[in-house]
Amino acid sequence: MVGQLVGAGALAAVGGTGPVFYLCSTVTIGFATGVGILSGQYFGSGRTCSLRDIFTTATVFTALSSVVIGAVGAVCAPWLLALLRTPTDVLADSVTYLRMVFLGFPFMGLGASGAAVLSALGDSKTPLYCTAAGGLCNVVLNLFFVLVCRLGVFGVALGQLLTCLLGLPLLLKKLAAITGQPQLPLRRVPGHFSGKLLKEVLRLGLSSSLQGAVLAGSLLLMQSLINGFGSLYMAAYTTVQKIEWLVLLPLNNLYQAFSNFTAQNIGAGKLPRVRRCYRLTLLWGPGFCAVMALVLLFGSRGLASLFVAAGSGEEVITAVGDYFKVAVGYCFSLGLMFQSEGLLRGAGDVLTVSVITGAAMVFRLVTAFILAPKMGFSAIPLAFLASYTSEAIIAYLRYRRGRWRHKAVVLAR
Repeated sequence: MVGQLVGAGALAAVGGTGPVFYLCSTVTIGFATGVGILSGQYFGSGRTCSLRDIFTTATVFTALSSVVIGAVGAVCAPWLLALLRTPTDVLADSVTYLRMVFLGFPFMGLGASGAAVLSALGDSKTPLYCTAAGGLCNVVLNLFFVLVCRLGVFGVALGQLLTCLLGLPLLLKKLAAITGQPQLPLRRVPGHFSGKLLKEVLRLGLSSSLQGAVLAGSLLLMQSLINGFGSLYMAAYTTVQKIEWLVLLPLNNLYQAFSNFTAQNIGAGKLPRVRRCYRLTLLWGPGFCAVMALVLLFGSRGLASLFVAAGSGEEVITAVGDYFKVAVGYCFSLGLMFQSEGLLRGAGDVLTVSVITGAAMVFRLVTAFILAPKMGFSAIPLAFLASYTSEAIIAYLRYRRGRWRHKAVVLAR
């Protein structure tokens, strides 16, 4: 939307901040993963009384860590963007957007942990409703701040901040209801902060945080490489990332659902059920990926025109179309990769998933930097194709070996 309403330069400014923000969010994302795994396994084993303590522990730690990370990120935003070789024509807008988003970081962290607990308990509808409501609010607020108030990139950032604020109360209300307490102040939550549970969550979440940090580092280096091509290719890559969510979001949601399903069933000692579900997902996954590959191959230019004005951004649209002529090849790899890693993570084999993912990222970066001097922007989709394919194969082989069956934290009584 920012590309249509403000221009390709604004789209590049907003998109160029993504890797920086993701780097700083790896702590809360990893912690939320640990919370989800632990909640799912406790729930599956029938030890539901501990869920209250998990909720309280997660809320306290997430709130404190998110405030610190958000403050540090806002202060260091100019330095981080300069380190990425952000072009001077978009640097000021990038700093403005990043600082505003960091102000909402604590609310994003609480939302991530809350959604992880709810999903682990089988309530995937509430996070979905919150996400849908937040997306609708974001669109309305962007239109108001950009078209009516003429605030440009600052208006987009302000809309993002307010969206985080508006979506959190519904999520927390649902979480409070699960604990049996309709009010939100921490002193009245019927649970206790547990150092033991925090240690277990951090153990499960640490490898996810490290994985996220490696991913963020690779994205930073990849963004730095793309920034060197100029603001046109920055805008093209930002558009590519938005279109890719057509494939990534459904697969990632299935990944989260399967991870929670695995955690609950392993906690209940139902390993055969986990294997059957895995085989079923492998049956329909290729069909979905084939459909999405066709959409990206033949519809990427049309989709790109939704983010960039056709007249001023024709070069951006062309670059996006050329990107997906290669990138459609990794749609099938993503299906196998998400399902295999979702099972491994839900089983508690999080360190292996982190190692696999980290190795694939290093391979992606090396490939991109080797090919970029000769191929330019075309090297980027080739690097992603090679890394996703290798990651999917290795994750599947890990599943076949079966060692994930012995990684559970909690088993049925």
